[in-house]
Amino acid sequence: MSIRTAYRTLDEVEIASRPDDTSIEVTLSYYWENDGIGPYEYWGAVGFDHGHNYVVIEDYSYDKTGMTAEEIKTIDSMIENMMEDWANSIADETEDDYDGDCEPDDYDYDERVNYD
Repeated sequence: MSIRTAYRTLDEVEIASRPDDTSIEVTLSYYWENDGIGPYEYWGAVGFDHGHNYVVIEDYSYDKTGMTAEEIKTIDSMIENMMEDWANSIADETEDDYDGDCEPDDYDYDERVNYD
């Protein structure tokens, strides 16, 4: 698992301590995950479960300088509400970038069959 970085922006944010800023740059740390189990055998039948690739956002950060606790709480809530959409957009933008395990090209099912 390798942690990667992406950037997203929250627009139209009202912050009393920063009246000129209406957007916040958010730095996201994410990684790719796969829910497949790989090679398997089920009652003598051999197969390979590729699963589904998806992005997991592990952490986020933004500049909180001069913000009140209430503003930080509000912005954190806005970010939490955007996490699923951001994870999906990262996955769409970097789909070819996934480096997880997949079925090897030379995988031979016949060699894996247990006839005993």
